[in-house]
This record gives sequence, C-alpha cells and structure tokens, in this order.
Amino acid sequence: MDAVGEGVRSVRPGERVVVFTFVSCDRCGHCLARWPENTCLDYQLLGIQRWGGYGEYVVVPERNVVPLPDTVSFEQAACLPVSYVTAWHGLVNRAAVGPGDRVVVMGATSATGLAAVQIARARGARVVGVGRSAWKLERLAEYADGAVSLGDEAWPARVRELLGGRATVVFDTLGTVTWAHLPDLLDRGARVAVCGRSSGVELQTNVLWLYRNVTTVFFYLSGQRRDLEALVASVARGQVVPVIDRVFPLEELAAAQTAVAEGRTFGKVVVRV
Repeated sequence: MDAVGEGVRSVRPGERVVVFTFVSCDRCGHCLARWPENTCLDYQLLGIQRWGGYGEYVVVPERNVVPLPDTVSFEQAACLPVSYVTAWHGLVNRAAVGPGDRVVVMGATSATGLAAVQIARARGARVVGVGRSAWKLERLAEYADGAVSLGDEAWPARVRELLGGRATVVFDTLGTVTWAHLPDLLDRGARVAVCGRSSGVELQTNVLWLYRNVTTVFFYLSGQRRDLEALVASVARGQVVPVIDRVFPLEELAAAQTAVAEGRTFGKVVVRV
C-alpha cells in the first residue's frame, strides 16, 4: 500500500495487501440495498472495465483491499482474486463442499478448474477433473483423485468409476457439454455451480429430471471479498497452494500473454511489475 485517501481507516501506507478485483459501484439498487457485491448492476473488473491490471500503481476503493500476511507471497496473492476466488465462491460459499462429497470439475485443466480441484480436495472431498488437453490432464493427476479426457466417449462412466459413485457436486466451467451429461453424472440431491461456458452457451437438459434430482443449481460471475479473505487465510495455513506455471517480468508481458493464449501454461501465469 503506497498511499490512502482521507478517511481510510482499515489499512495504512506500507502494509501488504491484495486487491479484490471486482469493483462494485456502491450506487445501484443492489448496492444500496446491501446485496452481495457480486450482484452489482454496474460493476467494473480491474483490468477489463477499469484500468490497472498491469499497472505499477492502481487506485481502488477501501472495500476492495484485503490485508496480506507475511506468510503469503505477492506472487501467490496475485493468483487469487479471479480464478481462485471464483472457485472458492462456488464450492465453499455456495455448495458448502466438505468431507464425503464427490466432486467433478468440468474444465479442470483451466486456471479456474485447477483452483477448484485444489480447493475441493483441501475441503476433504474426493475430486475428479475432466478436460481436453492430454499433457495438462497428466499434470492434473498430481492434484486430483482422477483425471478424465472428454475425448473418451465413455467419460461419464469413467468419472463415476473414479469417484466411487455419482457426483454430489459439479463445478462447471464448460457449459453446453456439461449440461448434456448431467443425468449421467449427478447423484440425487446434488449441487451444480456454473461459472463458465467455454464449450458453448446453450444449455439443454431434462427439467423434470433436474428438479426431481438436483437440490441446487446456481450461476455466478464472480466471488465476493469474503471469499478472498478466506482464501488468503487458507494459503497462509498451507491448505491451498496456488499453482504458478511461470513468473514473467513486466518487460516480457507480450510473451506471457502469448503463452496463455496458445494454451502452453498449466496453472497461473504471474507478471511481476
């Protein structure tokens, strides 16, 4: 923290912090009604609608700053605000994953999917990840109880086999592919967390089957500040260790973006400014 504005009390210059990158407007109807910040109607994401994703300095509201203990590195902290917060919100805040759960992560070789695998296992669940890239699935096997390729025509059966039964939780970053196979994956009373649509935006399923068999389905864009606070504490305790593929200096920013765009990374890519 380099400087603070007038009236800021929760943090002081010189303190270590990490920024929650979902900036709510604090003036729309949802914000004024004190709904969760990720329901804001006029939000900005740092680095997308709001400048500062690669900035050496960035200005954010006090409510977006989370204290960072000395036991968590800045490189680890940089991994948390998007991928890990999104996974934590769906699995912990909403689905309440815990011991005894059988979790399938769809799109598990993505940064968010890998974060979901790590978080679910840290919570005591049995976890199987599903993805496409052969070399990434090999790496994923180091973190999950099983890794299954979408290229295998019998992949739903393989997931059930590795889980030891049907899934009690599905964490979905894919969209279309997942929903076409929900009846093949889910146990009765399961929870489904949907935060992505990389395989398509059209969702087709049997609604009658869905409401008879699934307890909860929820869609969401981002997590909340409290998710980041909980994640920082979890990383500090060594329960979740962010997977960092490589740390690039700012001068090699173009190379970092190219590596991600070409799918040559596993886990997070960090740019040091």
